[in-house]
Amino acid sequence: MAGSGSFCPALEMMHLMPFLLLLVTWPAAAWVPARPEVEVLLDVKAALDPHGLVLDSWQTGVQPCSGAFDGVLCDSAGRVTNISLQGRSLTGFIPDAVSELPELTALFLHFNELRGGIPASLSYLEGLTDMYLNWNQLSGAIPPQLGQLASLQVLELSCNNLEGEIPVELASLSNLETLAVNANNLNGTIPSTIGNMTMLQRLDVSNNTLTGKIPASVENLTKLIYLDVSHNLLSGPVPTGLFDLRHGFKYSNNSGLCGTGLNISKCPTPPSSSLESSPAEPSQSFKKIMSITTAIVFAIGGSAFLILVYICLKRRNAHLRHAFDIKSDINSGIKSVHKSAPKGEKSESINGSTNYLQSSFHGSTPDFSILGRSRVMSGRSTSTIASNGLPSPAEWSSWIHLGELETATNYFSDKNLLRKNCHSAVYKGTLRDGTSVAVKAIYNTRYSFGEQDFQIAIEALLQVRHENLVNFLGFCCSKGGSECFLVYSFVPGGSLDHHLHDQSELFLNWGMRVKIIRGIAKGLAHLHEGMTEPMTMVHQNLWAGNILLDKQGNALLADYGLSDIVAEEVMYATHKTLAALGYLAPEYAYTGQVTEDSDIYAFGALVLELLTGHRPVFFVEATRTLVSMATWVHPLLELGKVREFVDPKLEANFSLAGAAGLAHIALQCMSEDPGARPNMVDVVRRLHASEGWADMAIDSFLLTATAPSGRQLSFSYPESLHQCR
Repeated sequence: MAGSGSFCPALEMMHLMPFLLLLVTWPAAAWVPARPEVEVLLDVKAALDPHGLVLDSWQTGVQPCSGAFDGVLCDSAGRVTNISLQGRSLTGFIPDAVSELPELTALFLHFNELRGGIPASLSYLEGLTDMYLNWNQLSGAIPPQLGQLASLQVLELSCNNLEGEIPVELASLSNLETLAVNANNLNGTIPSTIGNMTMLQRLDVSNNTLTGKIPASVENLTKLIYLDVSHNLLSGPVPTGLFDLRHGFKYSNNSGLCGTGLNISKCPTPPSSSLESSPAEPSQSFKKIMSITTAIVFAIGGSAFLILVYICLKRRNAHLRHAFDIKSDINSGIKSVHKSAPKGEKSESINGSTNYLQSSFHGSTPDFSILGRSRVMSGRSTSTIASNGLPSPAEWSSWIHLGELETATNYFSDKNLLRKNCHSAVYKGTLRDGTSVAVKAIYNTRYSFGEQDFQIAIEALLQVRHENLVNFLGFCCSKGGSECFLVYSFVPGGSLDHHLHDQSELFLNWGMRVKIIRGIAKGLAHLHEGMTEPMTMVHQNLWAGNILLDKQGNALLADYGLSDIVAEEVMYATHKTLAALGYLAPEYAYTGQVTEDSDIYAFGALVLELLTGHRPVFFVEATRTLVSMATWVHPLLELGKVREFVDPKLEANFSLAGAAGLAHIALQCMSEDPGARPNMVDVVRRLHASEGWADMAIDSFLLTATAPSGRQLSFSYPESLHQCR
């Protein structure tokens, strides 16, 4: 016993040895100093941009908070707080090194081509409030560790290739306002604990393969204004409170859902318990009595029915004989009138009425198969649409056959793909007559039979004809409208965004830029005021990527008039993108509406983009912040330092007076007060006031550009705009 007692302490010490080593080494590891943030950012660069084609400003030996690192923002203490690299065509992956930036509050990596998984180490960023990783090619599961980001307000993971289930740990994000995981490959169920996210305002889980029910706890989200569960495999009753969201609740293409809302089947009544509601088993004598009674009732009813049929047939024969006698009298009367009447009115009148009756009752059956095309092309007003009703889906899809589009695009081959995102794709095609077209496939639309806004939007697009607008040719929708194809004339010259910011072979000289500005202005003015009500429209998606150039360098506006065609969440994502790029008017933040004034603001941003060669939002070294182009150009213009903001690629080959005048018009269009912005007709008038304006003195041009004119309601110079063809 004594020997065994002396052995135990030694054995216990051996078991405790690993823990003692951990206690000794852990403080040492904790004391390891953090790496300099410039080293961390260089590792991030190597991962995000492996070929070094985008982040060339991130260089060794340069301080990232000096403004030299494009897309990096810092606080007053010189710590990195924001990485904004959206839309940079990054092709790498998201590295763990991002988690070594402890003061990071915003990570914007959306609209790129990043691959790989989402690092679980991002959960170390305790102060992170915004994480935008949407519109990439990320794969793998959503890390459950992201549920530890207590400060997170926006989590955008949509339009990727993510798999697995929605982690229940995300319900711990008590400050989260937006959660978007739509357009992935997620399965499983919607976590029942999602009702714990009390601050949630927008939830989008659409376009996945989720199963099960919509959790009843969703009704606990009192701040929820938008919920999209469409295009899944959900089933069961929909919580009744969600229908109060009206247009903010999307649930289509879930055949198993039921409830009390529109366009959804009612839930079956559950069977009652046999002990409570089933009547007592009837006796055998009662069954016999009921059988005999039923037989007698059927016999009497059948006899009565036969008697009624006999009476009706007898009366019908009598009516036919009477009608035959009248017809004989009428025919004889017609003959007598025809014979006795002189050449002229009475004979023609009787013959005309007879022909009308014959054509009405004995003519060929009308061909209703062409109604889809004839109705759309007829140019009806919206009042006619409202009174006559909408064509059926079968009539719409007969307008342009899907088979013809499949043949034109080689069955939507990747070789014909021009561009693609998670909501749409654009393919180049050639119709049978040799016409080159661009086919825009939209995967999430507002189409549904009986929805008038969709038909009116298509009607309006077909009526728009202008030399500075891409020509809309027609459309085709699948049954149920889950997918629609819009067909446009193909514009071969590429986008303005490509020619300004990518390695384009086409150099935009001063004359071409002025021509493009005038073209954009005329196209936008035509949309706003060049058509009769109610066909005027707001573009809502105006940026350099939607300005296409033809072979002659003319500017054509694309993607106009889609607000009533694509789904609401698509337009919301579009507006968020425009805001990130600097094209969205500031009043949208508190109105949530995109109006003609919003288009005018975007036009001003485009003018400055063409003048400076920079996007509307860029990094200013002096303030180490992202500012709008207008904020940068305005003081330089006031000081007369025009050359400092004009695109250096132009060198000295531009009009100093013209650049100053265009900058002034742009700044007025970008006024924070929507009422102070000129309308587009007034802008067109100014741009065409003199064909020799490039040689004008700067003061006279500014006088022309700033002359008060008010908000005109009609064209002052109709000849300066091309009307509908």
